[in-house]
Amino acid sequence: MQSSRRLEREAGRNVEVMWLLDRLAPDHKTIADSRKDNGVALRNVCARFVELCREMGLLATSSVAIDGSKFKAVNNRDKNFTKAKVQRRRAQHEHLLEAVQQRLDANPEAIRQRRETFEHPFGTMKARMGATHFLTKTLPKVAAEMALSVLAYNLTRVMNIVGIKPLIAAIAA
Repeated sequence: MQSSRRLEREAGRNVEVMWLLDRLAPDHKTIADSRKDNGVALRNVCARFVELCREMGLLATSSVAIDGSKFKAVNNRDKNFTKAKVQRRRAQHEHLLEAVQQRLDANPEAIRQRRETFEHPFGTMKARMGATHFLTKTLPKVAAEMALSVLAYNLTRVMNIVGIKPLIAAIAA
């Protein structure tokens, strides 16, 4: 859930959230400040959860998910990309693009597998986030917000796959 105000409402309405927070009812400002001040910790928790999934045998090999999603973000003059910058960057990496295309040509089944493996998670996360934008500004804060979305998605998937009790046992171990 993206909005701090919606999280505040859920903390007083949703039984699962009330249990998770031990009946604490933080206001939206406390939630927003916590997200802002703990970005590195949120990213570390997300990374540690992925490690836990590997330890549980849910990730047999290392996986990297790359998606073509576009999210609105702050774009200042120093960090934007004009058409000329994009063309220069593309020319610098043309050999990599050609190598990827050759691999796809050699294995046309790979694109189907990519869609099955990666499109669902990103589509689900985008729908949960409100589809197209981050509420925070600057790369570290956006990274923390994305890590929170990824963690929420991964927790939900693991609970659906192995169940809540085995997940709690694995976390406690």
